[in-house]
Amino acid sequence: MGMWAMEERATGRFVGRVGFLYHEDWIEDDEKVEIGWQIDRSSWGRGPTTEGARTSLRYGFEEVGLVRVISIPVPRNIASRRVMEKAGLTLRGETRWRDLDVIWYAIDRREWRARNQKLTI
Repeated sequence: MGMWAMEERATGRFVGRVGFLYHEDWIEDDEKVEIGWQIDRSSWGRGPTTEGARTSLRYGFEEVGLVRVISIPVPRNIASRRVMEKAGLTLRGETRWRDLDVIWYAIDRREWRARNQKLTI
């Protein structure tokens, strides 16, 4: 598990990171691999986060063999929630985790494959 650096295509400028984290203390689901990102504000709304999330999911499901991937935002993080939804994750619930009220999204390999077959047809 780990994060990849994200660079702006045109300039090569570092704009953030995207990838997987493992949360041993996550109790809402048996799967504990989270997809996450940290992106420079100047890149918000321009697509690199969604592209990075989709690329990470493809790697996780096709190369690593993950069964399900989760993502855990705070409810007010609307921008990250939009990225999760564009990448195919769906809202699964809300909970309290690490002293924060959070919601959680997930996508499993079967859902991811079905979604990507529709996108390529």
